[in-house]
Amino acid sequence: MLSLEEISFSYGTNPIIDKANYHFTPDSFTVLHGPNGVGKTTFLRIAAGLIPPNQGRITRSSDLKVLFIPYESGLYLDASALWNLKFLTACFQTFIPTETLLASLKDYLVPLKGPVRILSSGQRKRIMLCLWKLIKPDIVIADEPFNGLDSPGQELLASLIKTSTGLATCHDKSHFSYFNKTLAFEELSI
Repeated sequence: MLSLEEISFSYGTNPIIDKANYHFTPDSFTVLHGPNGVGKTTFLRIAAGLIPPNQGRITRSSDLKVLFIPYESGLYLDASALWNLKFLTACFQTFIPTETLLASLKDYLVPLKGPVRILSSGQRKRIMLCLWKLIKPDIVIADEPFNGLDSPGQELLASLIKTSTGLATCHDKSHFSYFNKTLAFEELSI
């Protein structure tokens, strides 16, 4: 699937990650925790292929479908929820009929009128949860996915985690029970 070996990364002369290792295990979702500023988000971005490591090796299946859910939504704020969902599914080369997209947005209680800009952070996150449900990625990498979600939204997220493979950061220990494994950031470099 996806494996990161001896990954190191620095911002200038400031080392953030030193020889970290992580192997994605099918049907297992790991929560990565640790203090702010240690490099968790950077590690997620490297795992998702958004930034290259300074050193190390990433082994990835050629047809692997990876969904990255950033801390902020990453959506086009001036477009509607439907437009964003159409665009994002197209990015994954997945055609989903408009009726199915609309039904998913309604099921996830996402307002259909107006630009995404006027939605709460939780409603924006629900758009990403719709995308997750619709495209069925091989791996999900999520930065603080519970942030901004109300209790029903957290339950939607928990149901997706149970049926997926992935890695996510989380500061709230009450959410750790939703994951198969917990991993402290400093354990990546052991």
